[in-house]
Amino acid sequence: MSLSRKSLKASDAVQRLAFKRDKLQAYMDAASRIEMFPEMGPPIPRPFTLPRPEFQEVFKPNFKIGKPKISDFGEKASFGDALLSDLLNVGGAVLTGVTAGATAGAAGLSAAAGSSGILGMSQTTAAGVGAGLGSFLSQ
Repeated sequence: MSLSRKSLKASDAVQRLAFKRDKLQAYMDAASRIEMFPEMGPPIPRPFTLPRPEFQEVFKPNFKIGKPKISDFGEKASFGDALLSDLLNVGGAVLTGVTAGATAGAAGLSAAAGSSGILGMSQTTAAGVGAGLGSFLSQ
């Protein structure tokens, strides 16, 4: 019986200690949930004063615009005609470069081939082919 009395006292002491520990934890939890009192923040600064907007005056021409005359426009041409003309001018410039290259290439080919030529043509024939190709492409 004395052992069970000692066991009972020890068990009671452990339980009392657990109650104190749980009570202390509950106090700490409650204290952590209490919000702080609000504090005044720094004063809001005054906004910058913006410069006054200044607008440019609307342009008003001081001359009268007359009614256009038909003779002012010259002949009528469509956009397609102008585009075709520009393309032909560019194409002519490209073909001029091709012609010069073909003539120089034919002269170089005939000079490298000797008198009979690589393709079996003489020097005169190769130059004639180059000149004929050039005149055909320039048209």
